[in-house]
Amino acid sequence: MLALSGSYVAVFAEEIVPEVRASELPAADVDLSDWGIYNGCISNNRILGIKVLDTNAALLELVNGKQVVMRFMGSCRGIKQYGFVYTARNNLFCAKRHSVRVMEIGTHCQVESLEPYQETELPKGGSQE
Repeated sequence: MLALSGSYVAVFAEEIVPEVRASELPAADVDLSDWGIYNGCISNNRILGIKVLDTNAALLELVNGKQVVMRFMGSCRGIKQYGFVYTARNNLFCAKRHSVRVMEIGTHCQVESLEPYQETELPKGGSQE
């Protein structure tokens, strides 16, 4: 669940979602601007929702249907259980410059990166492992 109030955003703990596999991470030749990522920042207006994946990452769902993985520097204790809040500055949320605060316990977790998320397509008639 995502709650917006001006530049203040709260993300509450949600359902369990699958972890991000290495094969679903962006290739080096991906144009970050296709995801609205410029200089490590994304406009708060582009974020439709956020799901906590695990203690190391969250998935940002964008208004254009694309997704961005927000990775934390190290493990962010309590984030799956309690959710988090963050404040966008100048309507931007930036890796390396911003942190999120875990609700209830107040832990701050530095955002390490914002990366495009691309689900790999399964071959016809096959499964992916």
